Amino acid sequence: MHMKTRVVADSSCGISIEEAKKIDLEILPLVINFGKESYRDGTEMNNEQFFKKLETSADFPTTSQPPFEELVQLCKQAKANQERLYLLVLSSKISGTYQSACLAKEKVGYDEVYIIDSLATVQVFKILVLETLKLKDQMEPKVLIAHLQSLRQRTKLIAAVDTLEYLWRGGRVSRSTAFLGGLLNIKPLIKIDEEGNIVAYAKKHGLNKALNALVEEFLNDSYDENYPVYFGYCKNDSGCNQLMEKVFEKCPISRYHKEDISPVIGVHVGTNASIITYVKKEEK
Repeated sequence: MHMKTRVVADSSCGISIEEAKKIDLEILPLVINFGKESYRDGTEMNNEQFFKKLETSADFPTTSQPPFEELVQLCKQAKANQERLYLLVLSSKISGTYQSACLAKEKVGYDEVYIIDSLATVQVFKILVLETLKLKDQMEPKVLIAHLQSLRQRTKLIAAVDTLEYLWRGGRVSRSTAFLGGLLNIKPLIKIDEEGNIVAYAKKHGLNKALNALVEEFLNDSYDENYPVYFGYCKNDSGCNQLMEKVFEKCPISRYHKEDISPVIGVHVGTNASIITYVKKEEK
């Protein structure tokens, strides 16, 4: 008899609870904290409310993992129902969710729970979740996990950020760097690196140059057409629209999506980021 398989991902994958229901995915909400107030991502606070609060709140938001008890419950349910559970979580470099989930699995003591560290968030994470849903009944867990790891290494998110302020508030650049960057109209380029960190890796003078640098990087990488290209923005999509125009001028793309991205990365980039996520072709 075929073992029933459940796929659960935390809310930073950017798939809404409504959307998830249609594709047989369960969403585990992360918690967003503003000072002493906490909200469950996607259920008690949506993207629009988050960015509104980000711009007006004196407190810098943080995200925290789902309560440990919820992770234990998931593992217990899988054990009781004798199901296979794939639990995909955002990068262990950004959050402690992966570690907590491993402890929950250990506590329950059930081998058919597979915890996958996406080493990513938002659209890179989403690509891995959709791939898991597609292949969960076609591959044995070991083979599927190895496939996801190799897909993760080929998947890239790069972005131009409007201001260094949020990277400074999140402790990723110094205050003087952020202040100077504002004066000189410096637009940082950020990426999620292969180890799962959010890093600023270049600086450009003005948005136009920053977007051109992203387009050039995308074109040099030659993307895998078996996967859609994702464009992302945070609240304000004007930079994202410019990025799309520049890409389409050079390279017609048949499958793409444009999305407002999850607060989990919004915390780091603020409200006017332009993001492109894609899978690079496999090296022959």
